Amino acid sequence: MKIILKYFRRLSVFLFLVASLSSVNALEPSTQIEVQTNAPMLEFHYGNQIGNLDLTITYDGNITGRRWIHFKTNEFSAQLPSDQLASLKSLIEKSSGGALKSASGTPTTYGSPSGYIRVRSHLTEPWRIIRSVERAPKATDPDLVNFLVDSHIRAPIENIVHSLLQSGDAWFYRAPLVDGPSTDESALTRDDVKRPADAPVWLTRHDIKVPDRQQWLEDAESPAVKKWLRFQEQETKKYFSSLNSEAMKKRLTELFDIPSRENTKKIGNHWYYLQRRKGEGFPKLVRTEKEPADIDENAQIIFDPHQLDEHDRVFISSYSESPDKKIIAIGLSFAGSDWRQWKFLNLEDLTFLPDQLERTKFDNIVWSKDSKSIFYSQYSSGKANFGLGIFVHELGAPQNKDRLVYKNEGDPQTHYSIQYAYDGSYQFMIAGGQKESKILYRETSDDNPWIELKVVDQSAYTSAGESDGKVLFISTEGSPRGRLIGVDLRGPSPTFLDLIPESDETLISFRQLGDFYIGGYLKDARLKVRFFSKNFQAIYTNVTGKLWELGPTTLDAFKMGEDKNTLTFRQASYIKPPTLSSIDLKTLEIKKQTIQNLGIIPMNSDDFVSRQVFYLSKDGTKIPMTVSHKKGIALDRKNPTWLYAYGGFKTNMLPSFDPSYIAFMEEGGIVAVPNIRGGGEYGDDWNVAAQKIHRNKAFEDFEEAAKWLVSEGYADKIGIHGASNGGLLVGAVLVRRPELFGAAIPEVGVHNLIKFPEYTVGWGWQDEYGDPETRVDDFHHLLGYSPVHQAELRGGQNYPATLVMTASNDDRVAFQHSYQFAEALKDAQTGSAPILLRVQDFGGHSRKSITIQKQIEAATLRCTFLLKNLAGL
Repeated sequence: MKIILKYFRRLSVFLFLVASLSSVNALEPSTQIEVQTNAPMLEFHYGNQIGNLDLTITYDGNITGRRWIHFKTNEFSAQLPSDQLASLKSLIEKSSGGALKSASGTPTTYGSPSGYIRVRSHLTEPWRIIRSVERAPKATDPDLVNFLVDSHIRAPIENIVHSLLQSGDAWFYRAPLVDGPSTDESALTRDDVKRPADAPVWLTRHDIKVPDRQQWLEDAESPAVKKWLRFQEQETKKYFSSLNSEAMKKRLTELFDIPSRENTKKIGNHWYYLQRRKGEGFPKLVRTEKEPADIDENAQIIFDPHQLDEHDRVFISSYSESPDKKIIAIGLSFAGSDWRQWKFLNLEDLTFLPDQLERTKFDNIVWSKDSKSIFYSQYSSGKANFGLGIFVHELGAPQNKDRLVYKNEGDPQTHYSIQYAYDGSYQFMIAGGQKESKILYRETSDDNPWIELKVVDQSAYTSAGESDGKVLFISTEGSPRGRLIGVDLRGPSPTFLDLIPESDETLISFRQLGDFYIGGYLKDARLKVRFFSKNFQAIYTNVTGKLWELGPTTLDAFKMGEDKNTLTFRQASYIKPPTLSSIDLKTLEIKKQTIQNLGIIPMNSDDFVSRQVFYLSKDGTKIPMTVSHKKGIALDRKNPTWLYAYGGFKTNMLPSFDPSYIAFMEEGGIVAVPNIRGGGEYGDDWNVAAQKIHRNKAFEDFEEAAKWLVSEGYADKIGIHGASNGGLLVGAVLVRRPELFGAAIPEVGVHNLIKFPEYTVGWGWQDEYGDPETRVDDFHHLLGYSPVHQAELRGGQNYPATLVMTASNDDRVAFQHSYQFAEALKDAQTGSAPILLRVQDFGGHSRKSITIQKQIEAATLRCTFLLKNLAGL
């Protein structure tokens, strides 16, 4: 959806003390550390539980942290400056009331010539958030009591600081749960973890009382919810342990774990790219002197995120080179979060600059043309995604000195995208918010004011590059399927030009390609490319037709050959992995070049078929759908069928390669993806047709797809799956029509439509869903399909097997949605099919936020669950 965390606790006193003393010269002579204890003498025994400690730490009288700690032993190693070991030993003994003891009664070793402190034991409990601060602690800060120290780590304190996790303007360290699972909790039953008797049952909005029995699950820190989560994990593990999934996991490993290379750039005299070799978790940033044609085992590693976190919870989201090719900005995501931390690498000596940017989201940064500064978006409010402003950061200066470039004080929900025009002499910015969208521009100087170009409908303008003094935009203002316009920003007033008019196909992309332009159009939800000359006249119509014959596929990454006669492009579909091909513009001969992901995927696309069909929805609207399966299977209603859709936020569902689909189809399965209303396949009107009070149109389209597949003999049982807004889709139709489906997987879905604006960034979806907080009509409509509340209101139902999936660190669609929906279904289930919850630890909203190995585990669960409940396999 266009639309961190758990971290550290028992053993906290030792972590706080280590943090306080671990930074070289971090503590000034005036710094005081006071330790007060309400507990008896604190001793550290291997494997034994420790008492309580009330700890107060004060730095210069300015920073005070007070913690009540109840903890067990843990294993911890941290490298310390050798001259601080004696002070650390003394401080620990002061806090404990005596010498630290091991199980044998002898003092634990505090150090060695290499400068290590070791306190050893064992920890198996899960982790959670317990404290946050407003800024990221640094190795040179006295405020080190608030940073994260990982368990089982032996690293310099600077590396530990780099392992911090960020969410909004808060930074987190993690702690094990107080009441971690004991050995006898495998005997937990559902009666042991039901809603507490004193938990609220009703929710009142607009003077309307609504049953809301699952709101107690909003607090993941409460002992009752922790216990409930342990039971869900126990139940889910027990279910899948009874299934034979090893063969599926092995096959998915073959399909997923192949070498990959992405984001290749020529920077200076080297080629840079993100490379992942077989068996590795996340890609590394590497460089070579020659343009890569394959995985280069000898490529120089420029940055490996594994260095920041040995448990592989940090990945490179993107990187951006400075115009002078001397510095790379590297965007990092921690534990799956949408928030980014930016580091700056000097390409001459491969050292990091001291600069670091926090409180940014996604990957929107722009270099100044002189390479001395960076424009970026930063959030200043404590509420997720509120108070965004455009700032400029001068390299070498601290972030708190960055200058505000623009901020819409009248609409704190505004989002910005800033770009350059006219070789950097102008800047323009598309600003979109809940109230309005606009384009702003100025001559590139901090002294020049921003000029509003035009107030437009939200999302009506998309940047499409620059041509001959004109800034290009795809505009849907008055043209729901899109047209190309040009704007000349120079002169006393801007000049608008219509360049390519709206057609009966949907314009979704436009870019320059050598001496030509190429436009991406959707025709019946299939991508079609058109070529244009410099004066925007259509050319190469014969090539357009030839590429259209490739079938349900996605084409992108076009590159014109030096001879202007050969066009290279990337092709992918539900049965074809991303493949680079070329077409001779004279003969129209298409030649396959290489597999884009560089690894040889052990499958043959010719063994499968993928074709587009059409069916009628409930109101007679024709809906396109792509159906894929092995060639030659009998359509005898015995084929397990996987139905996936999204249906929202003007998102186009175009063919893409998913190894899970291949493994499923190899078992005789069918994969069907309908382009239901709510997306943008037929322009803005297709999106608006399923927005707000019309949301039921998306549900009807999805339900009718399932009915069509049954009526046409594809399947007797349909398994439905959707993620994010698609998770809402699955949850809604599951409650509406449980009899239609044999299995359901709602993943990271929006399931509480009454409270969604209160969770993380949910307020930003009100244009799509409505406003249940201030508009009573929207409240009634949302209540009418909110999966959590409808499951309660409808009472007992015979639901099919359902696997609710979420991620612990999803800061886009919060875990509360899935927790509440899973419990509501369990309460209402009258049948014998399982209702399961699976939580991906240290995962975010995007699948790429976890390692390939974890992606394989999750894919194995999906495929195994569907095949078991649809075909008994």
